[in-house]
Amino acid sequence: MRMAWARTAQERTVAHEAPQRRVIHPFAGRAVGVIAALVAVAHLVAAVAGGRGYWFDEMYMLAVGRNHLDWGSADQPPVAPLIAWTADAVAPGSIVALRLPAIVATVAAVVVVALIARELGGDGRAQWIAAAAQATSVSAALFGHWLTPYALEPVQWLVLLWLLVRWVRVRHGALTPVLGHAESSICWGSEMIFSHVTKELLGGVPAPGGRVVRVHAGRDDPRYRR
Repeated sequence: MRMAWARTAQERTVAHEAPQRRVIHPFAGRAVGVIAALVAVAHLVAAVAGGRGYWFDEMYMLAVGRNHLDWGSADQPPVAPLIAWTADAVAPGSIVALRLPAIVATVAAVVVVALIARELGGDGRAQWIAAAAQATSVSAALFGHWLTPYALEPVQWLVLLWLLVRWVRVRHGALTPVLGHAESSICWGSEMIFSHVTKELLGGVPAPGGRVVRVHAGRDDPRYRR
């Protein structure tokens, strides 16, 4: 009887330590698409409502894009000013054209949040709830239609996190260089703060079972630390 108890305990230990394959549900494209469409319409209306003209940070982006577009201003990397300059060159004076990239980024963030929920094992219900939460967040509601760096940041963060979560799940080496390129683009093109946070995020990737997956030089490192 004692041996049977020991064997049962051993089986439980093995079962606990065995890697669990996460069930990935189909993407809830219809429900998430409806939420994304509502977000797009709401922000398009907000972009033209009131007739108050440019938000002051939008004027700053336009000024930097027109007069001092560089790889690094005193406080502003070039992505948002470059988008502002391009929109103004294509449709001079059009506030809708200026704000359209920010609206696209805000809508894309809703979709990417749903994809993250899916990677974490969420079913269709979890996916559309996550999308709705992103769509109604304070940041998205307040400045999701202004062309500013902080309107573009959420989707950049979320894309990086989606790539990271997906890589942890599938452990596919081809995704690691994608993470590196995404990190570089975000760090140097959008906000300086990314350079600190993403190094810590990608330096040690939390994994199930208390392990830390080390990512080095664009390839998987097979070493683990308990």
